[in-house]
Amino acid sequence: MATFQDNRTYPYHPYHPDYAVPPGWLLRDYLNVNDFTPEEFARRHSLAMELIEGVLAGSAPLDAKLAAILEREFDLEASFWLGIEAEYRRLTENATSEARRISSCRQISGADVIMTTATVKSILCLANSRKLSGRCIAGKEVLANGEIGGWIRPVSDRETEEVSEWERQYENGSDPCLLDVIDVPLLNAKPKDYQQENWLIDPEFYWEKVRSVTKAELMQYTDPVSSLWIDGHSTVNGQNDRIPLDDTSSLTDSLRFVRVENLELHVSQPGMAFGNYRRSVQGRFEHNGMDYWLRVTDPGYERKYLQQPNGEYQIGECFLTVSLGEPFRGDAYKLIAAIIKP
Repeated sequence: MATFQDNRTYPYHPYHPDYAVPPGWLLRDYLNVNDFTPEEFARRHSLAMELIEGVLAGSAPLDAKLAAILEREFDLEASFWLGIEAEYRRLTENATSEARRISSCRQISGADVIMTTATVKSILCLANSRKLSGRCIAGKEVLANGEIGGWIRPVSDRETEEVSEWERQYENGSDPCLLDVIDVPLLNAKPKDYQQENWLIDPEFYWEKVRSVTKAELMQYTDPVSSLWIDGHSTVNGQNDRIPLDDTSSLTDSLRFVRVENLELHVSQPGMAFGNYRRSVQGRFEHNGMDYWLRVTDPGYERKYLQQPNGEYQIGECFLTVSLGEPFRGDAYKLIAAIIKP
């Protein structure tokens, strides 16, 4: 519930992702943020579970009837959902066909030729956050003996290393979700400066979901309580949210998974004084005795709260994945890449 509402009038700047988004992926984000399971949502609206599973996987189209239900449930117009459905089908038809062609066994002279990859690592997905025209995926390795390994951030061979929807999808076309344990085909480690967790993906193979981890299991995946790298440097609208690049040479990691007792989200237009009316979501919390005000790049929470008026929203206890992002204008910025309510 909002504790503050800004009633001033500002120019309207709607949020439009600049990449193709399957509507089922958006629906899963909204279900997670609103604490619905797919089964609960299907029962609530007397829908066949097969339909919901198909839409979430991207294998079934989102039709006008379901779009009307989503409008009532999430206060997003039916045309919004139908527009995403149409755009997604148009932009991904050719890419999906090509992905399936490459990743399948090829018939050459009657013999099956199976493509190979350097290695496959299992990770628990703890971030699927917005990054340029794609996503930043990150998680902790799940070892063969069940023990928890270190962080892995799969990256592409692009200069900015974001992973596209085509590169990260499962064979059924669906997108990795938080708490999925995923087998990710990788070529080699690709550490870069303070982002030592980076691994180059093999884009010719699908990712495979192995299972899901329950929220009750999350505490064992948290990192030891400590400061989020280096504190004491803040932007005009942030608190301990940046690190000068000259100070990052001593850092050997760029990802943390922490539990916080209270998260408060702030929706505002931080650049308005400089003529930038774009709205953003910032998370404020205390950790290890320090206050942090960091930009949120978790797409589910970002979408949900950009639909709300400017103001402050109490989230309460939660788990956060905090990432140290790419260098920008002489600094590395701390970002809230994922928010998971227990």
